[in-house]
Amino acid sequence: MNNLSKRNLPLLVIFIDALSYSVARKIIADCVGRSEKFGHTNVYRLLPSPGYSSNLHWLLFAGKTPDEMGFFTDWNIEEDAIHFKRNTRIINGLLSKVFDENKYLNTLFRYFSRRIGFIKDNIPFSERHLFQPKDYYFFSMPNEDVIDAFGTKFRVVKGNSSDVHEAFEKALRSLRGGQHTLVVFNNLDHVGHEKGPDSPEYLNEAKNYLLGAFEILSSVSWDHVPLIVISDHGMAKVKFLVNVSEYFYREFGLPGAKYAFYCDSVYLRVWSSDSTLLKTVRKDLGSASFLREITLTERQEEGLSRRVFGDLIFVLNEGCVFDPNFFSVVLKKFPVGMHGYLDKTDETCGTLVTNLQLVTKECIDIKVSSVFKLISNKIAEISGGR
Repeated sequence: MNNLSKRNLPLLVIFIDALSYSVARKIIADCVGRSEKFGHTNVYRLLPSPGYSSNLHWLLFAGKTPDEMGFFTDWNIEEDAIHFKRNTRIINGLLSKVFDENKYLNTLFRYFSRRIGFIKDNIPFSERHLFQPKDYYFFSMPNEDVIDAFGTKFRVVKGNSSDVHEAFEKALRSLRGGQHTLVVFNNLDHVGHEKGPDSPEYLNEAKNYLLGAFEILSSVSWDHVPLIVISDHGMAKVKFLVNVSEYFYREFGLPGAKYAFYCDSVYLRVWSSDSTLLKTVRKDLGSASFLREITLTERQEEGLSRRVFGDLIFVLNEGCVFDPNFFSVVLKKFPVGMHGYLDKTDETCGTLVTNLQLVTKECIDIKVSSVFKLISNKIAEISGGR
């Protein structure tokens, strides 16, 4: 690899949502490693973090934690509801009980509500007022052509599976214009959920993006375009469904008066001012084999310490998904692939592929929460050498 020099273009970062370490390594071994036109490539495994593995990947570019931004996953509990000083149930009586405790009626209503654009979630009727959806936070849905990322300005190029070459041509023009460039591909995540991580569709989609990046760089000069390909998480195969709602309804009644819980695909969060109730939940679910609690130490280290994120936070083990869950409506079939797990397997881990040396050669694993600092430091090095 040539040393960085004034001939080098600015940094090219390619974000491929849900590209797993296992698939990235396979593509590079099968395709890139056999071609002399591609230069040296470092492949790192990104260890999952609860702060970045569940629809918060833009925070990774900002170097922010959920504590700093005020949101974790897609919903928080309402500030007025978190103290449980009054019965906050809005809908009472038989109708509420029938719908809340019958997942089929609730799912059917939510399905048609989504079809007409009325409701985008699957939170039961009498519990929806307990929660608030995420507002527009920094980097949640960036639509700007130029954004702040990794401590500097990046020009954004958005692409999909049908215009990979065009996206990289735009990126190359941006680089030649002296601008650090971020190319974003989000569709692999959807393919992984729908078809599964073992499917030909997932592998081909990933190969389309990764090899497309390598081809465009090799056509210029591999060593003169500093490249970082990154994904915040991988994609694991769904094997088991877990119904946690029945447990809460059976043990504590319907939520609102003394407790609340929210479960998306893999995360379960529980709130209550009753310490005995929380101890019971921790004891009951702590003995379960399909999930584990995120400890207070982990929450403090990962920036998840706010109470609005949950008095208790649990995460399912790889391969499990909550059904029903409050995140989405599934009428015909459940997703085949899922992410958000904290298991350190090659399928669950994200990846970082680069022609730069970010860490020592002996290091293979990088915590995803360390990526911001590593890339920011490399940008400073590149900018100083240009």
